[in-house]
Amino acid sequence: GGESGGEEEDMKIAEIWNARKVIQQFSPFAVRRVAGLQDGDTLAVRVAPDASAPLLKTWPALSAGNLVSVLVKYDNGWVLVLIADQYTGYVNASYLSK
Repeated sequence: GGESGGEEEDMKIAEIWNARKVIQQFSPFAVRRVAGLQDGDTLAVRVAPDASAPLLKTWPALSAGNLVSVLVKYDNGWVLVLIADQYTGYVNASYLSK
């Protein structure tokens, strides 16, 4: 356990960003509902658009039915979302529905 090395984590995040392309920007933002989770599961919100990216510390998780605003879509199916008009983070778009 414990905190992982910040420098190593930063390099990993940089690699994620270098591999990603924005394929759509939403204007106005697209409101979507969190869906497709198992009972009791939450949707991880991450600091970069990849499953290996660290979790966003300021927002623990999203539950089924929560609404988010989608700002940007990436080529790997991840999206940048605005949560509660306050926090931004990245989630896998396959867990969002209209």
